[in-house]
Amino acid sequence: METGQNGGPRLDSDAAADYKLKLKRAAVDVKRLDDGTLIMRSPYGLAAPATHPLVWLRKWAAETPDEIFVAERDAGAAHGWRTLIYEDALAGAETIAAKFVKRGLSQSRPVATLAASGIDHALIRLAAMRACIPVVGLDPAISEFASAEYLAAAWELTSPGLLYVDDETLHAGALKMALDAGAEIVVPSGIPKLAKRGLFSSGFKGPDPDGAAIATINLAGAETGAFELSKLRAVAASFADICWEQEAVAAIAPHLTSVRPVIADFRSWHRRDAGNLLFNAALRCGGSICIENILTYTMSAGTPLPAPTVHFVDASTVYALLAHLELNTDAGSLFFRRLDGIWIYGGTLPQVAMDKLADMAAQGSGHKIPIFFGFHGDRSPVIGMARWFESTHSRNLGLPLPGNFARLEPEGEVASGEDGEVYALHLMAPVGGQDLDPDDAGNYTHPASGCG
Repeated sequence: METGQNGGPRLDSDAAADYKLKLKRAAVDVKRLDDGTLIMRSPYGLAAPATHPLVWLRKWAAETPDEIFVAERDAGAAHGWRTLIYEDALAGAETIAAKFVKRGLSQSRPVATLAASGIDHALIRLAAMRACIPVVGLDPAISEFASAEYLAAAWELTSPGLLYVDDETLHAGALKMALDAGAEIVVPSGIPKLAKRGLFSSGFKGPDPDGAAIATINLAGAETGAFELSKLRAVAASFADICWEQEAVAAIAPHLTSVRPVIADFRSWHRRDAGNLLFNAALRCGGSICIENILTYTMSAGTPLPAPTVHFVDASTVYALLAHLELNTDAGSLFFRRLDGIWIYGGTLPQVAMDKLADMAAQGSGHKIPIFFGFHGDRSPVIGMARWFESTHSRNLGLPLPGNFARLEPEGEVASGEDGEVYALHLMAPVGGQDLDPDDAGNYTHPASGCG
């Protein structure tokens, strides 16, 4: 075992040589404190992150203005698809941002979204970014069956100044609450007017967002199907957090961020994993998001984009994916043919499911496809830990991403009397996206997040 740069052990393992793409080796520096606490840090360097995601949007709007950023089905559009290209995404964001500021929206009066993912939703998010206004992601599913309690608690936590709703009938209760609170309302029919640039207007002229400013606010502790009002809390991500997360992923899997990704996904961007990781994975690399179930998309003809190159999926939905692919081998070939990687978050998989997915990927593509697991802490807005390397243990949570620390605090012996010790795992995301000194992590006593 090698010695890490902090005097502790370094754990290394080589990635399999028959993967389609090259990955960084699993590596970690470990520092042991006097009380038995272990501080883990990735030894890999981190490229300087962008100051804010608008850097990426401007880059692609200038270099590849006609590339598709978001595509969605629309029976009234040409070929059945509506698309948003990068040039129009930037122009729309600039125009809407100027109108947001005129309406008094700010860091203290954020924009709330209660909507499925889509082109209009993307424009709202990008415009808020441009004007340095946080986006509060509200869960459309919870709004349907617990709207009064959920929305009242969300409003008290975040105080939105504007609400974007994509279905006025379904979310009528939310509209009434927003109006009673004095908030502005935006619905799909109002987007064209909102995005239309005036004759003498040239878009938003304000400064770029500061990296430390809040970019997104997600409501954690109230997942669909397990809504408990007392557990609801706001989890904020700064612009620097969002940019750091993308660079950290690039450090462990350079190939994923060196090509334009194609992503097929229909889940709402109110989630931390979808709204932060997935949305910005496309934006950082000039990629495309198709608002569609990936299985439906890969089996469809006449789609505006080629087959997906990376798939983001919840651990809880992998079983349905496996069942579908087992019953339809043709779907498996189409599904895996261009995939460079699969991102799974929200949990791990039993080894039997993991092995089955890996085998299907090899059969469908002719090579091994890396399967990544990403983990947020319960108060963390971005992924702090990931498993991107092979492991024979299905409960392996992986290692800290570059620029991040994990702190393992001893909590005694295993209750069952078996050999081993119990540790509490805390993830410490770097403040403002900046790397930290190991000694700072050793003295850190109030973790930003905890994982049970």
